Amino acid sequence: METIAQQSQNVNKPEQVDKKKIKNTIAEEKNADTELTNEKEQPQKPESETENEKGVNTDEVERSSEVTPINNKRVDISVLKHKKSIRLMEAERKERRDKNKQQNKSKQSQRVKVIPAERFVRDFRQKYTQARRMRNLNQTSVPEKQVPEYPVCLAIRIRGKHGQTSSIAKILTKLNLLSIHSAVFLKMTPSIVFDLKLVQPFVTYGCPSYKTISDIVVKRGYTKTNGTRIALTDNTIIENALGEDNIVCIEDIIHQISTCGPAFDKVLQFLCPFKLAQPTGGFRKTKIPYERGGPSGNRRKDINQLLETMI
Repeated sequence: METIAQQSQNVNKPEQVDKKKIKNTIAEEKNADTELTNEKEQPQKPESETENEKGVNTDEVERSSEVTPINNKRVDISVLKHKKSIRLMEAERKERRDKNKQQNKSKQSQRVKVIPAERFVRDFRQKYTQARRMRNLNQTSVPEKQVPEYPVCLAIRIRGKHGQTSSIAKILTKLNLLSIHSAVFLKMTPSIVFDLKLVQPFVTYGCPSYKTISDIVVKRGYTKTNGTRIALTDNTIIENALGEDNIVCIEDIIHQISTCGPAFDKVLQFLCPFKLAQPTGGFRKTKIPYERGGPSGNRRKDINQLLETMI
């Protein structure tokens, strides 16, 4: 047994270092560094080449690409095939629907519309009564002697094409009242007063106030540029069209209409016919004039109450 003195000597001796082991570790670290630098310098090969080098089949890779992970879970190929078949079925159904719609449209166009004889009789009677009424007016009244009650009026069309003769259609196109519930401003001249009397069952008219003129121009004012209707939201449109007559904004248009100014005709050409909404209950018994309780004819200042429901 070693004595305590010998043990203390052994502890105090330094451990002998193996130099060969240190050299080997240094050489291994150098080799690892060189390999890393060579890998960085070499261009990366595409995945297909690397898989071929490893002996992996490309078909198997394509199949594996179809298997998509959802929530870190791989989906089976059969599920993907089932979804694909459903998509194809939906596309085929859509094509069939489109074909059926086209066939139905062609059949509807080829169908013969059967109009009952009662409608022909009713239209003929309406046209006959309107023609007789216009003939009587032409015999009794003279257009030149008609006296206007106010300088500007607002005319609204309240009836469609039923019972409309060719002469009534010409007058309505002249007044620019082409569709039902359309409205236009008119300068009251003797000829215009006579035309309004001739088409009285189809229109109602009256003297608008400044407030109604401003409301209808601001809310329903449109103009046409290159065949498209454009709302009067920008004053540059008005200035480009009517700047020569010192009309720059909507307020100038309202002033010209209310006072029947010198540029009244140009303003009417610039504005499109106003498309108004149908009033509550609509227009019934249009043959009866407003004086007898009907909707047609001259309303004078009562036109403002009607326009409040239509603007």
